[in-house]
This record gives sequence, C-alpha cells and structure tokens, in this order.
Amino acid sequence: MKNDRTDAPPFGETLENRIKVPPKVYAEFLALLDAPAKSNEKLSRLMNAPQPWESK
Repeated sequence: MKNDRTDAPPFGETLENRIKVPPKVYAEFLALLDAPAKSNEKLSRLMNAPQPWESK
C-alpha cells in the first residue's frame, strides 16, 4: 500500500528538522516531553472506574 500523504516526513527525519523554533525553546519542549507525568486524580478515577460492559 502506497503512502499518498505529501506532508509525511522522509524516513529518519526528526521533529527538530520540522519545527522552526529557537534552540532554547526546542530544548524546553523536549524537557517537558521527557519529564515524568504529573499525577491527575480525575484521570486516575476515570481509568480505574468499572467499564460499562463489565458485569457487576
């Protein structure tokens, strides 16, 4: 199956090559991505709630 997307990056191209921002801003962005996730009580409750299709 051929990929017809014209905006698809070439194989091996990094995000750094596609986003045009100052190096300091890009480094801060990467630091945010690498940081551990913050605790989120609402999300935790949602993910641990019984699923509607599970029997009681």
